[in-house]
Amino acid sequence: MMKQSCLTNTQEHVNGYSFTRQPVNSFTCLLVNLFTCLLVNLFTRQLVYLFTHLRMKEILISIFFLCTVHQAYAQDDLIDRIASQAVEINSLKKELAAAITSNESYITQAQFSLKNMKDSVRLLKANLAELEKFKSGKEEFDSRLKAKTDSINLLKTQLSDERQNGRRTAKEERERGKNEALESIVRNYQSRQFDDLIKSSTRESVQRDLRLAGDNPDVNKTLSDLDKYFSAQELLTKRYDEYGISNAQTQLKAVNQHSELLNSLKDKVENYSIFSTGLKETMNKIAELDQNESVSGLGEEIEKQKFNKILKILTEISSYIFNYDFMLPDYPFLSDILLEIIKRKWPDADADISDLLQKL
Repeated sequence: MMKQSCLTNTQEHVNGYSFTRQPVNSFTCLLVNLFTCLLVNLFTRQLVYLFTHLRMKEILISIFFLCTVHQAYAQDDLIDRIASQAVEINSLKKELAAAITSNESYITQAQFSLKNMKDSVRLLKANLAELEKFKSGKEEFDSRLKAKTDSINLLKTQLSDERQNGRRTAKEERERGKNEALESIVRNYQSRQFDDLIKSSTRESVQRDLRLAGDNPDVNKTLSDLDKYFSAQELLTKRYDEYGISNAQTQLKAVNQHSELLNSLKDKVENYSIFSTGLKETMNKIAELDQNESVSGLGEEIEKQKFNKILKILTEISSYIFNYDFMLPDYPFLSDILLEIIKRKWPDADADISDLLQKL
């Protein structure tokens, strides 16, 4: 029993905590065991000796002595056990203190963790409350948004209907206005003489009316004839073009209208080549005069020469107008050149007109 107590650890429980009892020094246990064996051996020999040699009185004394010795040894063994238990108690106290310290640290950490968890739970509850509030607000917002969207869609539908009605109305108004304009155009061209129409129209207005009422058979012929008239008249504002003039004559012959202006235009177109050639000959004479007579300089004699040269140039121009019976409004292109000659030569009799001659 003593040997097992000295050499092995034992488990004890105090107030719910588990502790390990430390073993006593092995050398001490060995001495105690040797001493115990010697005492038991000595005690056994003494008993054998007493029962074989001594008298009763001596036996009793010996037994008393042995009991005393055994009692003393028993006290020493008790002291050893108390000392061993004291050591064990100190060890247990240290373990208990360490366990308490460790448990206190663990409890502190656990309390801190618990506090953090409580704070987290509190924060989560607050977030959950905010989320519920947001969810409720979002549902209300979604409901309002849906109502607004429905209102907008309704307004879009109404606006689309109004636009369609407006387009339909505008189209009807345009058609009505177009029809009224068409009727007015038709009445205008049907009720007036061809010469009156020429005087009150231009090529642009005729082409406009052709686009509007060209499909109307009542005015199509008149508008087409007017367009041919103004096309031929426009050729007189440009340089003489043999092909263009020939084509215009063909077009004018196809116009079957009773009109003095039409007949006059036919004559102008037919004679454009003659008037253009005549003006070219007149300008060649003036250019020849420039080559033969130079009147640049100062002095009274030079001024007389200048005046005489200008007089000769004007004579050539007058001869052209008189001989050809030239009317300025009839041939705008030729009239512009003729007037430009006078404009240049009047202040300077030697002014160059070769560029004007090239235009013809």
